[in-house]
Amino acid sequence: VARPLPDASGARTWDKLPGAIQQTGKCPVIVVDGLNESQSCWRIAEEVLRTLSEVSVVLVGTQDLPPADGPLPLLMTLGAKEAIDLGAPGIQQETDADVRCYIETRLAGVRAPAMDVAKIADGIVEIASQQGAGAFLVARFITAQLSEAPVDTSLPNWQGELAHSIEKTFESFIAGLPKLRRGVDQLPHAARDLMEALPWARGPGLPDDIWPIMATALSGTTYDRSDVRWLLNNAERYIVEDGQGGRAVYRFVHQWLADSLRPAKRGEADSDDGSIKVARALVDYYERLLTASQPPQ
Repeated sequence: VARPLPDASGARTWDKLPGAIQQTGKCPVIVVDGLNESQSCWRIAEEVLRTLSEVSVVLVGTQDLPPADGPLPLLMTLGAKEAIDLGAPGIQQETDADVRCYIETRLAGVRAPAMDVAKIADGIVEIASQQGAGAFLVARFITAQLSEAPVDTSLPNWQGELAHSIEKTFESFIAGLPKLRRGVDQLPHAARDLMEALPWARGPGLPDDIWPIMATALSGTTYDRSDVRWLLNNAERYIVEDGQGGRAVYRFVHQWLADSLRPAKRGEADSDDGSIKVARALVDYYERLLTASQPPQ
């Protein structure tokens, strides 16, 4: 293991890591996944990963992003010597085989003679393909539910049960969360209130100051940033951090979760009422910011 030397303050900093790696006389393999999820992905690519690639093998999993915080797309900023498209047909076949193996391993200990694991694997791969979602993520959610509630694959329309497994897993997770406390008061619906505000985001996600304002408007209970932090600490497996405009923003890890908590379709009374509440709350908030001499940008 290469350990960078501390600087004058005693801190160990990443910029000393390449030199420490060279001193080992070895060429380690460094794996970074989900680079595009970081709000500092361009900086990480240019200042960290390209530097480390001079003394090690760096494997990066990422979606490409158009120029934003840099003059070049993210993949070009990385300067990769080789790029592999995981969506290419040949590689996709290998991925599907790996996903099936993953599913069979996850369900190997489940005692359910009526559940054909091979059929389950085919069904999950098909769902992931139709949704354009990460197959391993879909498989993890669905197999977690099937471990507790197996499906009888001999019944008609058993595939429909798979599509609801993510929501079932999510509902069980919410029910098991600790309750938010404020002194002697308890807010049993805090997690759901905050999560139901998240699908109202457009784009990469909600910043942590806007999020509690939306949750307050929709639920009628007052929330603030500390409540958002509480939720993030307890539900990090379901929420990812992204970046926009130099700010951290948050969204669900999977679109299905957003769809399960999404407000009624546009045009229905509940949706219109929620839209009005959110709009009024945000306008009030922005007026307060302007009154406090915050720049419009």
